[in-house]
Amino acid sequence: MILQDYLIHMVNGDVIPVSEPYDLNGARTLIARYGKAKPDTMFCTGDRITGFAYFPARSIAYISTGDVREIEDWAFNLQERLRKYENRKNSGYEKEDAYEQD
Repeated sequence: MILQDYLIHMVNGDVIPVSEPYDLNGARTLIARYGKAKPDTMFCTGDRITGFAYFPARSIAYISTGDVREIEDWAFNLQERLRKYENRKNSGYEKEDAYEQD
């Protein structure tokens, strides 16, 4: 998977690193959502492994772009395996191991 990295610079000086799929386009991208957001719109970043951050759009000073990178790390692979496990569990497979290699 190829990711686009961003840095969200907050008005209080904090910097929040986020990433999204590079091939994501249209209204779902971070930049598009920020551009159309009202000041009280809540943004959420993070994942189940590293945790989540919630903040209003008015707290964002600006967003800068970072690297474009290809990933293949354990956290992403774990999320994919868990997603496949959930799909199997819901489609009739019995007691599949979430960590089974496909």
